[in-house]
Amino acid sequence: MLTTQKGLPGLGVDEKKLPREKLLLRWFKDRGWDLTTDVARIMGGVHRTFPGKCLVACTDPLPKEMRRRLLAAGVPERLLPPPPPPKEDAPRRAQSRGNYCAI
Repeated sequence: MLTTQKGLPGLGVDEKKLPREKLLLRWFKDRGWDLTTDVARIMGGVHRTFPGKCLVACTDPLPKEMRRRLLAAGVPERLLPPPPPPKEDAPRRAQSRGNYCAI
């Protein structure tokens, strides 16, 4: 029989060794929140797949407004993905005032 439980039965899992994503999902589960319904509603009624994309898989950035809503709902800051680094200013192109259409 193959089990995925780590450690001795009844002692639980050392939370210090769990990744942020697992801790976040456990935090939601402990409160009875479902990622695809409850968390999506808290985030402002987004599509049911969006919370998983920006909170767990981190394939999409978490918008500031949604981060604020999650924090207001009681989600600990340490469980949310880090905000994206600030974008570097791209060099601006010189804007031409001329018309490029040849008639």
